[in-house]
Amino acid sequence: MIDQSLPQTEAINKLLNNAYNNRSLDLPNSIVLAKKALHLSRNLNNQQLIGRSLNQLGLYYMIISDYANSTKHATEAVACFTIIDDQLGIADSKYTIGSVHYKTDNYHEGLICLIEAFRIYKKHGDFKNQSKVGKAIGTAYEYIGDQSNAFKSYKEAVKNARKVNCINLESNVYNNLSGLLLKNNKTSYAIKMIEHSIKLKKESGDTRGYGFAIYGRGKIYFALGDFEKAENDFLTAITTYNKVIEIMGACMAYNKLGKLYLKQDQLDKAEQAVLTGLNLSIKYNITITKIKGYHQLYIIYKKANQIESAFKYLELYLTEKELIMNTQTQQVMDNYSLINKTNVLEHEALLQKEKQKIIEKKTRTIKKH
Repeated sequence: MIDQSLPQTEAINKLLNNAYNNRSLDLPNSIVLAKKALHLSRNLNNQQLIGRSLNQLGLYYMIISDYANSTKHATEAVACFTIIDDQLGIADSKYTIGSVHYKTDNYHEGLICLIEAFRIYKKHGDFKNQSKVGKAIGTAYEYIGDQSNAFKSYKEAVKNARKVNCINLESNVYNNLSGLLLKNNKTSYAIKMIEHSIKLKKESGDTRGYGFAIYGRGKIYFALGDFEKAENDFLTAITTYNKVIEIMGACMAYNKLGKLYLKQDQLDKAEQAVLTGLNLSIKYNITITKIKGYHQLYIIYKKANQIESAFKYLELYLTEKELIMNTQTQQVMDNYSLINKTNVLEHEALLQKEKQKIIEKKTRTIKKH
């Protein structure tokens, strides 16, 4: 008997493949295609395709910083994948949920979700997704100030990207690594790494990733005092982000642009740049850039001797900072020991595995003789 649903299944898979493959070039169209796939999947009552469609929508909404819709779709996807025991599907959705958490203000929840996803990918030998999630884990570690674990995660992410020969994933990690090197005043290494990332992004045609690489180079130029090149890169990054609807990246670039203008005593331009980024941060609830925006405006208005405005933004900054500290600090402390314990256990398991290999090798050698 011929399965009448087969042509529809193929059509849905084609829609989802096209949506995913073209997400960097035309994200709004990817959302349209994934919505169409979801509608058709529901008609078929195919849990695997429903989950896949939901997960892609969760990912796309995360990219455009629509975090409420992203979490909603990814959470529903987890439920679908759980019904059919699709572990890799669950990992995909956990990655999206974890990314939303660390991009807002739930760093601890972000780390836990991302580590859960990483474990599943590792169990299935999925190096490509290990690289993607490893990079996100490194970013989350950076946000909570753990540079050591961030560096380890980035290093592992590069190795995993190379295992599957994916220059896009590899260059994504280089963007973050260059920023980490810059924080540690290793500017010569940082600039070499970011230039290599830009080269790889040009080769791969990843527009969104190219924006982050250009932004990363701008930060290095700014640190080196080359303000003209830094301004050029920040403006290019913003233009690139606008093309691909990358809200968080745009917020970061506007804030850095404001810092650059402030450094040059161009207070009006600094105010305009930071306010643009801040308004986006508030609209999309991007806590990290919102806090930075408040603080930047406090400094700008203080320097301009606009005391009332300066105090207004100082109060907003302190209130937001205190809110984050109160809601997150204890939760991070509670979960951080669990996260570190997981890392220790994984390291011990790896050592045990290596030890077993040595024993087996010695046994084989003895048997031969």
